[in-house]
Amino acid sequence: MMVINYTEAHIYSLIFSEKNVNYLRFYKISVIMQLEKYCSQISRETGAVININTSRHPAFSHAEALRLSPDFTVHQGPFCVWARRNEGFAVCRQNKLRSLKIAAAGRCFCGTCPWGIWELAVPVKSVKRFSVVVYLGHFLLPDSIPKFLNGKIYSGPLPPVITSEKKKLLNHYGRFIAEFIKFELDAFAEDNKHRTKHQTEEYYCMRWENFLTERYAENISLGQLAEELKVNPNYLGSMLLKKNGKTFRQLLTEKRLYIASLNLVMNPELNISQIADMCGFCDSNYFCKLFSKEFKISPRRFRLRHRSGKTNSAP
Repeated sequence: MMVINYTEAHIYSLIFSEKNVNYLRFYKISVIMQLEKYCSQISRETGAVININTSRHPAFSHAEALRLSPDFTVHQGPFCVWARRNEGFAVCRQNKLRSLKIAAAGRCFCGTCPWGIWELAVPVKSVKRFSVVVYLGHFLLPDSIPKFLNGKIYSGPLPPVITSEKKKLLNHYGRFIAEFIKFELDAFAEDNKHRTKHQTEEYYCMRWENFLTERYAENISLGQLAEELKVNPNYLGSMLLKKNGKTFRQLLTEKRLYIASLNLVMNPELNISQIADMCGFCDSNYFCKLFSKEFKISPRRFRLRHRSGKTNSAP
């Protein structure tokens, strides 16, 4: 594959249209460009908060151009962060699932979330088994304010107002980002076409770690991971047990408890029931029982101990 190096200015002028992206794909030319860096530049220029639903596609872990820091995989606008911390996590999650269902039709769309925040969604087309979607948003419609959230009022900085000109600009940028991702996904698929059917154990370990990190709050199972990896569940379960000495369910519980321990310290405004729900525990009493067994201390005392300046390392 021929590699051509360009300055950023040349890159942007060269590939700002689908026609030019298709030209690059046809001639198998690789432009040195980082998705995260480009998204950051768009955010600075437009004021948009950009995040990408990667749907756990392996290319986002393996392809250098597609690697993203955690901030680019979740909604990180100030209001969205505040809403999730104030009992809006479940509502935000359901709204995200609805948007992914709409995006599955393969068309761009925009709208406001239940809290009144405007966002544009641009799906990456022709990605089988994966719902890769680019979100550009965290704006308000004219003459609107974020909605009340369980009786609480948002007092942070208001998102900027979306205009018709800004919508056109975001639509342009969103389509390009989606085309660029598709270009890299196609290249990744081509590079991996001749690999053996079964990957190495290291590959499977990396995938289950990503799977747990991204979906620990959901009702996931070993069968779902095995289906995604196209491997026998018994083989995968045996491999995890061999590598870690623990079952998939034990590893999931350990991950959830670790995330819960971080939230107990970092988010003092959240009560224990809220943290349990955020981390995938439907029953707060069951969560407290598991937490006490793992850390030899109750969640409440764990939080108090850290508030008093004492340390207690998480696993």
